[in-house]
Amino acid sequence: MVGVAPGATISYVLCVSGALEYKIRMTDAVQDGAQERQKLPRADRNHTIVDLIVFDKTRKMFLYWTPFCTVTAWIAIAHAQSVWTLVAGAVFGVVVYTLVEYLMHRFVYHWEPESRLLRILTADMGRSHMGHHRNPAKYGGGINGNQPPIVAIATVFALGAYFTPFPTAFGLMAVTAGAINYVAQEFVHFGTHHLPMNNRMMRLMKRHHMLHHYQDENSNFGLFWPVWD
Repeated sequence: MVGVAPGATISYVLCVSGALEYKIRMTDAVQDGAQERQKLPRADRNHTIVDLIVFDKTRKMFLYWTPFCTVTAWIAIAHAQSVWTLVAGAVFGVVVYTLVEYLMHRFVYHWEPESRLLRILTADMGRSHMGHHRNPAKYGGGINGNQPPIVAIATVFALGAYFTPFPTAFGLMAVTAGAINYVAQEFVHFGTHHLPMNNRMMRLMKRHHMLHHYQDENSNFGLFWPVWD
């Protein structure tokens, strides 16, 4: 049996020790952060679905997204050769949207760059989102109040459906389903903070998201579809 050089053994021990020490420090940091986050204010969940519907930001979302989704869905149906094209497009749109949302939440929403240029390029989403983290009890703080840029991006994707190798109906239905998923997610996000959420599935979503706010903000990035976590 070939012996192991003493130098290699020492290096291995030092690497393992360093890794364990780093893990301990990171665990302590997470625990300290969790203790601080548990002191954050919690919203009273005594609102109703009516409060959500009449909320100013909600009405703006209906104003922008109802005509958008109606038009894109109608054109998709008009182009469709088969109902399965529409179904496949809707499934694809939801899967892609949820993955993009997860990646954005994980790598962009929690990033607050100091550079003015980077803040412009990211639409200052990090500062806005982390403001919600610093005061999660603020009424309606979880709903994005700036919808026009998002509608504009969705419109570009809808127009792009005419220039992809996929059927136009597939692309348009994918954009429609992604948009509907986005709107539903915003409403569910409001609910996790301000509604009782008595339904079993809703309670699971609420618990999953509250752990993100009050336990470890570096986990549980998915909200509506936590599968990516």
